[in-house]
Amino acid sequence: MGKMQQFKREIRSSNGRVFAFDLRNGFGAVLGGLFEKIARGKVHDQEIREIYGLEDEGDREPMHVRIAAGPQMTPSSKPGKYTALVSMHGVALYDLEFQPYCFSTLLLSQIMDQLANDPTVDTIVLDINTPGGHVTGTQEAADAVFKAAKKKTVVGIINPLCASAGYWIGSQCTRLVAVPSADIGSIGVFMCHYDCSAMLADFGLKPTFIYAGEYKTEGNSMEPLSDEARAFYQSEVDQTYDDFLTAVARGRGVSKDVVLQKFGKGRCYGAPMAKRLGMVDEVATIKLALQSVGLTMEMPEDGRRRRGEDQAPAEDAQAPEGQIAPAAAETEEAAVTDQVVELEGCEPFAVRRDRDGDAIKAYVLEPWPAKVVMAPELFHSQSSYVTVTGTTVTIAVDNGAAVYSKIGISRQGDWVCVLAEGSSFSPPPPSQAQIDAEAAERQHRAHVLRRRLALLSV
Repeated sequence: MGKMQQFKREIRSSNGRVFAFDLRNGFGAVLGGLFEKIARGKVHDQEIREIYGLEDEGDREPMHVRIAAGPQMTPSSKPGKYTALVSMHGVALYDLEFQPYCFSTLLLSQIMDQLANDPTVDTIVLDINTPGGHVTGTQEAADAVFKAAKKKTVVGIINPLCASAGYWIGSQCTRLVAVPSADIGSIGVFMCHYDCSAMLADFGLKPTFIYAGEYKTEGNSMEPLSDEARAFYQSEVDQTYDDFLTAVARGRGVSKDVVLQKFGKGRCYGAPMAKRLGMVDEVATIKLALQSVGLTMEMPEDGRRRRGEDQAPAEDAQAPEGQIAPAAAETEEAAVTDQVVELEGCEPFAVRRDRDGDAIKAYVLEPWPAKVVMAPELFHSQSSYVTVTGTTVTIAVDNGAAVYSKIGISRQGDWVCVLAEGSSFSPPPPSQAQIDAEAAERQHRAHVLRRRLALLSV
């Protein structure tokens, strides 16, 4: 069976399953109508492709599917290290991987576990564009992202939708960045029961179930839903919702009550509002978001290859999370007014943002590098800690400050700057996520110790 047929089969079998899916915003709303048509009868494959904005490629899988088949490795600025790009495009399903139509939460869990334990990977980037989907597998995928974030820097880039099950997973990232037009949230779950008994009666059909087990046929679509069954399914939905709230609170470093009261109650928010509420960490253009993790709008061919085929980094090496990196080198020299200088010796710097009540604190993670590359978009972004005066860039964060002087530009027009004397730096405090993780680990060890002592005392 082809993957498109499997995709339609999965949608048709959704009756009675718990969903975390946004039905009211943009892409999710369009797909909601498509799923209804798929559930009611035959839908031509080309109609599905058109709704997803894809051209008909005949029997071949779309280019998006071929590119998204596994994490894409790009050399980072550290020798022998890589940035891994992992796609989350389409509807969240459990064990069917067919991006951009759907992604497998089971496969995502496995990929995140592998990358978390890969010593050559220092940054993991989740490319997110999903309205959510089946709850089955979502909790495990979110747990895998959270565990990976304890070992690596995991950056989620929302371009442009991260809703419901997608946000359940994405909220576990170390840092969550949204494009300005993104929709974020839809924290909630639902189940749909179809009562087809009236339709069957019109056709003169009356089903009779022969069964054993009091609740074996509960919730079937050929009979009305009983009050007892409705109460049971409501309890299942309530428990799943509580799990959703707990996971988001853990990932965003806030209380569950904050998530319940301030994170939309099932609504999606635009990126600026989501940032004000603490649902995401940054709002940035896709170019700047990708550059901050050492990726470009169009990944070079070498970046799409598997490790081992070609491990030599390009001249403008890719950078890990936090770097203000140049765009990919162009084949023709750009027209510039300043002197074009070499990028040799340029190093990245990473900034962490922590929420302290209503305020945001920023910390540089390592001492300021002597030479850096800065994209002009940084100067016009919402980064309040950056000030530009003429050709001088001042960066003031909560654990230090640096003054950089422009000495030239790269071929792409990015500023090349050197560090001036008098800059300050002190080690940043541990993040709330680190504190919570350490506290949870201590509690777990204490619990295990108590259990062992109880067993010994028997």
